[in-house]
Amino acid sequence: MKLLSLPFSGPSLRLAPPKSKFIYQPIRNPRGIRLVKILPGTRRAKVKCELEHAFLDHDLPEYDALSYCWGDASQKVLVTCNEQSLEITKDLFTAILRFRHKDKTIRVWIDQLCIDQENIEERGNQVQLMRDIYSRALTTIVWLGGEADQSALAFKHMERLKKRLQPMLSNEVFDDAELSSENDAKFRDVAGWSALGALLRRPWFGRMWILQELAVSSSPIIICGQQQILWEDFWDLINGLKAIGTWSKVFATSRSDELSASVLFDRLSSITKIKETVAKKQFIPLAEALKQSKWSLATDSRDKIYALLGICCETHGIIPDYARDAPELYCEVAKNLLFGHNSLCPSKKSGHHIMGILSEAESSDRKLLSPSWVPEWTAPSYHRFWSYTLDEAYKTSGAYAFDAGYKAAGESIIKLSLCDDPNLICLSGKVFDTIDLMTSVAPYIQDVNPNLVKHARSKLNMTERAVFSKLPLCNWINESSLIAARCQRYPEGYPRENSYSRTLVGNTRPFVPHHERLANGQSVTSLVNGRHVSEEEMMSHYSHFRQFLNIICPSGVINTAPISRLSLMLNPLAYGFIAFWETMVNVAEGRRFFATLGGYMGLGPPGMRPGDVICVFLGGPVPWVIRQEGNEYVLIGECYIHGCMNGEVITTEHLPVQDIVLK
Repeated sequence: MKLLSLPFSGPSLRLAPPKSKFIYQPIRNPRGIRLVKILPGTRRAKVKCELEHAFLDHDLPEYDALSYCWGDASQKVLVTCNEQSLEITKDLFTAILRFRHKDKTIRVWIDQLCIDQENIEERGNQVQLMRDIYSRALTTIVWLGGEADQSALAFKHMERLKKRLQPMLSNEVFDDAELSSENDAKFRDVAGWSALGALLRRPWFGRMWILQELAVSSSPIIICGQQQILWEDFWDLINGLKAIGTWSKVFATSRSDELSASVLFDRLSSITKIKETVAKKQFIPLAEALKQSKWSLATDSRDKIYALLGICCETHGIIPDYARDAPELYCEVAKNLLFGHNSLCPSKKSGHHIMGILSEAESSDRKLLSPSWVPEWTAPSYHRFWSYTLDEAYKTSGAYAFDAGYKAAGESIIKLSLCDDPNLICLSGKVFDTIDLMTSVAPYIQDVNPNLVKHARSKLNMTERAVFSKLPLCNWINESSLIAARCQRYPEGYPRENSYSRTLVGNTRPFVPHHERLANGQSVTSLVNGRHVSEEEMMSHYSHFRQFLNIICPSGVINTAPISRLSLMLNPLAYGFIAFWETMVNVAEGRRFFATLGGYMGLGPPGMRPGDVICVFLGGPVPWVIRQEGNEYVLIGECYIHGCMNGEVITTEHLPVQDIVLK
């Protein structure tokens, strides 16, 4: 069924007055659904439609499925359906006008019309059929909304970029000069980049349900106003921009209160990764899907779980039930994930899995009033978790993992149990220190990529100036330096300056991302691998980082002196600066630098505070910050502590193993 070249037609908008309740005819068959037939109409004709019942397993008519945002639920419009008045949201009304044909009926599945939203039992039953509904549709139409914010220019810009990127991506190696804004008008179009950024920030891209809707759809197409692009072509373009290091141009003019380019890319890559997995007729572990969807939003917090069940290989007996409340649902899911993974035969692998689930519970903004060990998947996680290791059945691209080979609990095996109180769990471990001093939370950098090597010229262009204007992390570095200076003698005899530099990067090898191309032709692949680095190499990177940073951002303030001063130092220092900076951003953003009463330095969760204690759970890769309340503890979050990441605490004999009850 072709909906995509239809002309826009519709009457002027009339918001709905009070009305009588629309009467739905019940769906009798457990595999039954409704489809909406949008009747033809001229430009000024009222919208009329009909609902018809259909069966997924036989005699199913051809139809398309709509993927869209409901919009403001308070803004309703009346349409005529089955000779009755029916309220729909203003945004859906606009979509129907876009696709209504002037002389033929079209058949579509639209959740707002085809499901009786006030019937809780029906909602749950229909949600279980969503995978089949979207997979059997001829086309899934992604409706981003009407033309606005230069959206037509965004599509035009994408078309230009696609033509420019094709020859570049066909080469394994390309010259950075190809991407220079001075050399290529297509990459110099500030208005085009701004329009594309605005398009990608439309609410649809953050919807939870699109993960399943697109994953199972055979030929999704994106439509905005009168413009359209196949999803496959759209993703190839976005992935290409990321691959050549030009993705941040989309958001060079973004506001600080908007989502960063890296977060938006994570959203898009999650959609595509899940779609590729489903296309191979594979299913995704629920724990993995929850991590992949951390940036997706749902109006109903229960849909953060229910929207994933259709594409997951393990649902733990959970079925969509809108009669139960969210805290109860989240608690059940957490218990299933924690105790359903090799719980009868614990191992190092199961320990990492369990710690990975608990790491998701870290949040400074808990809203569901659930126990501290229950992840609130409604709250996006801003940084990578150290405890999370990739599931063998479903390898991600690595965007959600930070596997640095930590073994804080050594070779010990996890010990986890339920308590009589269903809101409590018990883990065995060792409590060994207390938080003393800490910094503010390291700010999140808006896709910071100081790609300075390719600009060894007399001045920086506007893109680099935009990057440097986002250096509030300098203040955090200064705070951490002051705290580190108070640690006169580091435990175990580690040199203080070396311990400080290693803490900033989590004792991992500073690296340059794959998409950076160094002016001297040095390979970057070899720099990404390898977890640990010699003292000489670490201090060399750190020294270059500090010298370069002092020029760019002296005393935490952006340098307004002539940029030529910067270019003088560019060649000898830029690589060390970029390597250390990129690694530090990956490790430290969204965390606090801290010192303990015992003299250790570390990085911890945003919700920590002085007086919190630090423990190592048996079988866990990293230490944890916990807060004592009576005889129980509140789980705050995982942390890095230099000198305590390789079994040192577990092998300290004077520290007893104890049962730590989490509430």
